[in-house]
Amino acid sequence: MGDNKSMEVVKKTLKERKSLGMFFTPLWLVDYMTSLIDINGMSYDRLKVLEPACGTCQFLRRVRDKFKYLDMDCVGVEVDKDIVEYSLERGYLERGFEVIVGDYLVWDSSDKFDVIIGNPPYGIPSPSEHYSIRVTSSIREQYRRLYQTWHGKYNVYGAFIEKSVKLLKPQGQLVFVVPSTFMILDEFKKLRCFLSNMGRTQIIYLGSNVFKPEVDISTVVLKFTKSENEKHLLSLFEYKDGETRLLWKNTNWKGELVLFSTEFSKRLENMCSFRLGQVFEIKISPRTPEVKNNPEILKMPISSDQVSH
Repeated sequence: MGDNKSMEVVKKTLKERKSLGMFFTPLWLVDYMTSLIDINGMSYDRLKVLEPACGTCQFLRRVRDKFKYLDMDCVGVEVDKDIVEYSLERGYLERGFEVIVGDYLVWDSSDKFDVIIGNPPYGIPSPSEHYSIRVTSSIREQYRRLYQTWHGKYNVYGAFIEKSVKLLKPQGQLVFVVPSTFMILDEFKKLRCFLSNMGRTQIIYLGSNVFKPEVDISTVVLKFTKSENEKHLLSLFEYKDGETRLLWKNTNWKGELVLFSTEFSKRLENMCSFRLGQVFEIKISPRTPEVKNNPEILKMPISSDQVSH
């Protein structure tokens, strides 16, 4: 593939990646996430590493650099064949890498992995133009059947987390950068329970600047260790100014909301014995088509006088 053709592929993928929920990961974050991998307790004879939605395999390459003294099987899965072809032409797919072109969420694998690391796509899959990831109705229904954590207007990154946890070996580790929404939204209540029952969960809050200016979204690093002996263990951290600081731990987490605790919030809790959700039924995303089209919603015409004021 010549240089002109390569540039066409890059421009095409940059233009279309929003429809796939793709956002490229900053190199500093790739290095930070790789540094979180702890191979103690894993099989040292051969490390099996997987990068879902691998793109140019930036995580696989960094993991191989870090553990170059170990024999490894490095596997990537990528739905966009143009990115895979571009990566081959540019030499990003190193010798020994196996890259599978296909949809990770329907990929059938009998292998289990020591490490699964990456940046899964974000977005709600739907045939409707109102949602960011365009899929057919049949594919969306297939997702619903396959994933036990699927609930409501589920975001595909939740399904990526579920599948990856299931593909881990005992004591295997998952390291993903994902939106922080799974910590609090009702759509992810099944996912939170799933994580609490499968091992130890560590959440590292990064803030909202990671993917700017492309997208303004609060993100976290999810590090999960699959372990029968470490169920219901949850730790919340904050990464700021190059340091990771522990905020709190919960040794009996059953999938409840993951909330930040500050001095102000502690004072509020001491002043009031109940939460807002115990008094009101709270709904998220009031602009969704289902709400706007509800016959109980009154639509008031806007006059020119109202606009001018």
